[in-house]
Amino acid sequence: MSRRVLVVCPGRGTYTPDDLGSLARRLAGPGVPDAAHRVLEAADRFRAEVGSAPISDLDAAPRYQAALHLKGENAGPLIFTATAVDWAILPRDRFRPVCVAGNSMGWYSALHCGGVFDFGDALRVVDTMSKTQGDRPLGGQLILPWVDEDWRPRPEKRREIEAYLAELRSRGLAAEISIDLGGYLVLAGDDAAIAAMKKELPVERQGERDYPFQLAQHAAFHTGLMAEPSRMGREALVTLPWRGPALPLVDGAGRVRRPGIATDREIYEYTLVEQVLCRYDFTRSLRVALREYAPDAIVLLGPGASLGGAIGQTLALEGWRGIRSRGDFARVQKSDDPVLISMGRADQYERFVAEALSGR
Repeated sequence: MSRRVLVVCPGRGTYTPDDLGSLARRLAGPGVPDAAHRVLEAADRFRAEVGSAPISDLDAAPRYQAALHLKGENAGPLIFTATAVDWAILPRDRFRPVCVAGNSMGWYSALHCGGVFDFGDALRVVDTMSKTQGDRPLGGQLILPWVDEDWRPRPEKRREIEAYLAELRSRGLAAEISIDLGGYLVLAGDDAAIAAMKKELPVERQGERDYPFQLAQHAAFHTGLMAEPSRMGREALVTLPWRGPALPLVDGAGRVRRPGIATDREIYEYTLVEQVLCRYDFTRSLRVALREYAPDAIVLLGPGASLGGAIGQTLALEGWRGIRSRGDFARVQKSDDPVLISMGRADQYERFVAEALSGR
């Protein structure tokens, strides 16, 4: 019996040192569909055409190098290809996608999974938008939590952060919340704003990490500082065969882009203008998808599984299936009916996906 699933596509920063070689390992598994192999082959052909390192070579590198793997023109296509491979692998007899969402760059992946673009055209979007900032990121991004360690909301913490950003703007600095990410806020700004945030925001330790910390080689995505990349993307990608979706897509403003209703022009304008220049509210996107489609489970495509924390935090904020804390989420995940299936986690991949593939 198939499970109705919300499919979530991850964004930048999700291919980590732990994921090195994961594409090769995934494609070497039993019962992997030919379509998944064709995805990587198509990615390598495209990269050869544009004079970039093959995705398979990046994945097979002897060691993870931040300067190589986090570079925009490599990171975007590498992550997108890994996501598309997982989408091709996902056993449709076990998991029936009813809706697709993504975080930040994951919106481009969602366009592929949702049927707006085939793999080649979606990769062209990712490659183009990854190159628009050039060799040096425009501004930067910091991340910090506004919930406590057990994922309980702290609205006063959020208000303090928003007031601080307003104060930075009063000084003439560009500073915004660029991504609402479950229990985290991603703050973006110009170089002066990022320097001020790193100096002035109080340090808070959660788990093994001190916050805030700067996201490596990230620009001030989803803010007005991206006006030039937006213009460049519109000019370069206007001739692509934009279509309405084949599956419902929930965008970064929480709007459902429905098959037969959403137009190619709406998708084009949102993708290359609004979501480039405005806050990406992944929390709202996920909440809308849960409420509209009431899936049996959420499938997080790879690479990695770092977005799983933000998904779990959103479930706790929503009170989904009685989950109201980190402990509740951990308990449900250990049960025979977990709410989140992360294809980038070896244990969950083997439990749900490899088992299904080997039974084909």
